[in-house]
Amino acid sequence: MKHKFLKSILICTTLAIGTMVMSPLETNIIQTVEAKSNIKLNVKSKSIYKGKTYTLKVQGTKKKVKWSSSNKKVATVNSKGKVTAKKKGSCYIYAKVSGKKLKCKITVKNKPSSYVSNLTFGKTYKNFDITGDKKNDTIKLYKHKITGYDEFYNYDKVIVYVNGKQKILSVKNGKSLSMEAKLIKLNNKIFLLINGYAENYCDNWQVLYQYKNSKFVKAYDFKNITSKYGYAPHTSIAKVSENKIYVEHSLISDSLGCVNFQYIYQYKNEKVSRTSNTANVSWEGVNDDYQSVKYGTMAVNKTMYTSPTSHKKKGVIKKGTKVKPTKIYMTGSQIYIQLKTKSGKTGWVKGVKGIHSNPLIKESLFVG
Repeated sequence: MKHKFLKSILICTTLAIGTMVMSPLETNIIQTVEAKSNIKLNVKSKSIYKGKTYTLKVQGTKKKVKWSSSNKKVATVNSKGKVTAKKKGSCYIYAKVSGKKLKCKITVKNKPSSYVSNLTFGKTYKNFDITGDKKNDTIKLYKHKITGYDEFYNYDKVIVYVNGKQKILSVKNGKSLSMEAKLIKLNNKIFLLINGYAENYCDNWQVLYQYKNSKFVKAYDFKNITSKYGYAPHTSIAKVSENKIYVEHSLISDSLGCVNFQYIYQYKNEKVSRTSNTANVSWEGVNDDYQSVKYGTMAVNKTMYTSPTSHKKKGVIKKGTKVKPTKIYMTGSQIYIQLKTKSGKTGWVKGVKGIHSNPLIKESLFVG
């Protein structure tokens, strides 16, 4: 009896195990289902400005994908998943692959407008929304003339009337020989730029203001970016695009003499900031030539580093080597210069803040 009972258990166990073993067809079906569930688009929705592009990607398969758009007037897509935004609106981009249909919602937005508009002191303007309430404001600016005699300066303040309310702007050491004012629009926000110049168009006042809570607040002080590294700083707006300002800076520095470089600033998250501490050098004054960056002669031996933020040494650029500056790196406490030798080697060397009459390059031009 005992043997019969054990035999019954063995038979039942064998049958149970047998039912758990799947056929090759069943295994293939499950694997296919699992594979399909892993196929997806890299994003489910995307906003794109009109005229811009974005490439969608199918993840989880290498098979050919068939792309299509629900509305080609809003956005189109090519055979590689590259979406081109055509006009404001929404549509879906579909991807068919391995029997599965994926979709991504595309929202096309108009580009936020940006511009630079020069203002004339004493003139009334009624076509700008400087307060941000989506209504045009009445704006008028005056230069405040210094009372009494001043040999070098004419103005010390700017008086701004916004819808009849007076706002007085001034900065420390901001006395100026001449002044300019501009309105700069970034991502549909309007800023006021005040330029105050001393002799030779050196910056005494270069501040970007934003109107908030019924008053002007500093959004960015461009003069503070460069003045600590030398003297005679000058700032000019090269262009604006969407939320970015392209600014040309010039400076007479101990490291390079007269030098010009461009930084990019952006308005993002209600704040204006510099996009990078590194800028391309567009010209350097060498032997009375301001036109382009040329090779000069190293005046001193300098340790060369792989980057301005690394302490990894790359070698030494020796005195007498022919070099030219290609990039400049500035932070609150450091200035580094990327130099390129005539033999093609590049590296970063530590610069010097201020003026000490010992430039990196022998032929560097100093004026003023």
